[in-house]
Amino acid sequence: MNWSINNRCPMSCTGCYNPFVADQITYEQALSIVDKLAAHGTTDLVLAGGDPLLWPPIFGVIDYATSSGISVALDTTGYTLTPDKLQRLAPLSSLRLPLDGTTPAVQRAFRHSPDRDLPARFQQSLHLCHVAGFPKVRVHTVASRANISDLAAIADSVMSHPSVRQWVVFQWWGRRAPKSLTETMAINAESIRYELTKIRARHPGREIIFAETTERELLNWMIQSSGQVVTFGSGPEEEFIIGNLLTDEIADISRHPILDFEAMARGVPVTPQS
Repeated sequence: MNWSINNRCPMSCTGCYNPFVADQITYEQALSIVDKLAAHGTTDLVLAGGDPLLWPPIFGVIDYATSSGISVALDTTGYTLTPDKLQRLAPLSSLRLPLDGTTPAVQRAFRHSPDRDLPARFQQSLHLCHVAGFPKVRVHTVASRANISDLAAIADSVMSHPSVRQWVVFQWWGRRAPKSLTETMAINAESIRYELTKIRARHPGREIIFAETTERELLNWMIQSSGQVVTFGSGPEEEFIIGNLLTDEIADISRHPILDFEAMARGVPVTPQS
């Protein structure tokens, strides 16, 4: 289960999947949703945003979910990571950090931020993880025309850190993107596979995963910050509302005919290998 639990974010990513709805559940409502997930037998929960670390109750939700037997991962920009926060994040199955370029110019082609040196911010976050002895980092890279020539250098940077256990390369999707932007950013899966073949040869034995767009449609349970549950198609405006966890039971949502459970079974692994 993927949960965009908070809409605040210090970045503005080109083609972001989050609709940034205005409604925000309360901490008590979040715990009631966790109860539903645990009762249903949910094994893995990914907390995302926005940036969930900008929502003060997030640590309570993590503790409550893990104590309920759910394996919890967290997506963050890394902006607000501190040694104290990493200590509180110790129960996580993985901490996900973004890197889409080895230079500020390439990184900012996708992730826009007032910060002028996002790769340095990323390196700082990884350094904090290393010092804290946090060995469960998963790095996310969105491959596009803007950074395809930088993928090898990104891989070298990612693989040089002992805390990194998994690198996932997502093909840029372009949901909600106008045609002009799609023509600028979109790149075919074959070009990415070609680069990853060379990268895997340079880094044998490392967990490198390619998530192409055709393998990601209609498989995500995306809980929004309002409690609404959606799934995505591959088209620029294909977002389907399938329920709301504040009012509906998971068993009822699961019966929605649009969900592709076969695709879910072959999706990107949630937890890095040990």
